[in-house]
Amino acid sequence: MHSSIKTVLLTGATGFLGSNLLSGLLATGYNVVVVKRSHSRIDKIKDCLKATKVYNIDECGIEKPFKDNTIDAVLHVATMYARESTAFYDVVDSNISFGVRLLDLCSDFNVKLFVNTDTFSNDGDVTQTYLGSYILSKKQFAEWMFLRKFRYKTINLKLQHMYGPKDETSKFIPWVITQLANAPPFLDFTPGMQKRDFVYVEDVVSAYLKILECFDSLPQAFTYNVGTGIKTTLKDMIQQIRIAASFWITISTEFCFGALCYRAGEKLDVETDISPLRALGWEPLFDIATGLYKTVDYYLQNRLIKR
Repeated sequence: MHSSIKTVLLTGATGFLGSNLLSGLLATGYNVVVVKRSHSRIDKIKDCLKATKVYNIDECGIEKPFKDNTIDAVLHVATMYARESTAFYDVVDSNISFGVRLLDLCSDFNVKLFVNTDTFSNDGDVTQTYLGSYILSKKQFAEWMFLRKFRYKTINLKLQHMYGPKDETSKFIPWVITQLANAPPFLDFTPGMQKRDFVYVEDVVSAYLKILECFDSLPQAFTYNVGTGIKTTLKDMIQQIRIAASFWITISTEFCFGALCYRAGEKLDVETDISPLRALGWEPLFDIATGLYKTVDYYLQNRLIKR
């Protein structure tokens, strides 16, 4: 650590990104305060709990961790991935109201830095996608964050398509891996021409750490894109997953590209400029082949599937 940031409050620590970020923060030497719900699963962070202060905010309230500790930075990673059946109120409460409360507390307790976790999906017409309420809520919270000039710095990290170990198996890449492990005769996909910037989770974690390290030279308010700057079609990514998985299992599944239609409003291309983050000295280190090898290893080894 080379900045004035010493103690970090982390939301969303029990999730995919949050659990990886918690490990990275502790390994770098930060004091970490985790806020979560009492019913949140902790299996992904159980090895980190002894080195972390943990608050169940549904029991103690969100102010207590700020009162008990001198918080230098808040890393806001918590989010609700709303599906069509999710109530709008729950989406707004989790993805907007909770974040706005954190913004106010940062002012009240003289926090130096607030870092929000945003998504590439909220560019363009966010209401026409199958995750419309989730994406709209992320877009609206970012607007709240930049609505006024706070005494503290506000940084928005817009993540591209992140992947890696510890993600939920319902997500795209883990789903493909587990399907291949189950060896169905065929898998149906869209034509797969959607372009994405796939970024490995360890590179995303290093981007957060770079923001903390460079705190003193950061602008007062800014959005940084976090990706590799390289676009890959979903079809190519699926084929590369197959290649990576073949190191562990024999694959006979046929991929049926074009058997499914694109979702209504699905983004077919992305644009990401990572030069501002590179200007801070950050670089993505994992290419797709390396990232997928590590990801496939995690999921297949956890299922005791041998080569």
